[in-house]
Amino acid sequence: MTLNFISKYRTVIFGISIISIILFHYCEDYVSAFQKGNVDSNLIIFGYYKCISSIGVEVFLFLSGLGLFYSMSNNSNLIRFYEKRVKRLVIPYAIVGIIFWSLLDIFINKDGIIEFFKDFTFVTFFTEGERTIWFIGVIFIFYLIFPLIYKLIVSKSGATKAFVLILVIYAADYGIWQLWPSIYNNIEIGVMRLPCFILGALCAYLIKKDIQIKNIISVLITIGLVFKLLDVFVDMPQYYSRIIATFYAISLVLIVCYLLEKFQWKQFNKIMGIVGAYSLELYMIHVCTRKLVKSIGIYTCKLDVYIGIIVVSIILSLTLHKIGEKINM
Repeated sequence: MTLNFISKYRTVIFGISIISIILFHYCEDYVSAFQKGNVDSNLIIFGYYKCISSIGVEVFLFLSGLGLFYSMSNNSNLIRFYEKRVKRLVIPYAIVGIIFWSLLDIFINKDGIIEFFKDFTFVTFFTEGERTIWFIGVIFIFYLIFPLIYKLIVSKSGATKAFVLILVIYAADYGIWQLWPSIYNNIEIGVMRLPCFILGALCAYLIKKDIQIKNIISVLITIGLVFKLLDVFVDMPQYYSRIIATFYAISLVLIVCYLLEKFQWKQFNKIMGIVGAYSLELYMIHVCTRKLVKSIGIYTCKLDVYIGIIVVSIILSLTLHKIGEKINM
């Protein structure tokens, strides 16, 4: 088992991660409905909600950091780097965001054009904790600062500096949590996941330099799983759960890589690879469709409704991906 397997199965794991996120959102809606007394208890759904949770987001960010490091190491031209990010992220979001926020803010909620612009530009993420498409705004910021992260990692003693930076980030987040809890509650879903993104870039650095850590891979897996068990059975603040999720995500990535390499599920890998290639578009369309359906009073905890959301999301994401390909030509 080597870190190279992460690079080998990166697209496949992207596919698995987006599917896990979609499943989590269903479980989240079901648990919410249960707490309101609208549905019965379901052990499988509750187990997924607690044990898997939203870990697909951490995995997604880890792999994104890994991929960006490869991209910048192959071509360090900043203009080219940002141009690719704009085509891959900003343009698809502009298409989806304009349609989605127009429907939600102007036509459904009747909040007006000012609210539309505040939501579209992610102002309300910071001021009100609006989380519908929070990931796009956060990953955009991560993209902006990535060249600095890259320079830090490739510098002398870069790995040590990266770990120090992660500790500083967690310390800063803790300070915000204690001093300005309302601000922290708005942004923690993003800022607490930056370390996972940095660790993905660091992992790519180790792979590029062929630095093997075979002796500690099993230790990393064990730490991640043990920490997650604590999170499942011990009631703790979200701050600590987010830190644990970083370790848990890395352990799951390593476990999945081991299984994929050992069993060589070619058909499964092919399907997940296709899903992974469309993961960003699928995420955006899925969360927006889910939000619109909920905003008109339809219960998304109903399985048939949620399956409908998934089908619509797949169809629209295929269309969005094709538009993106034409733009990138």
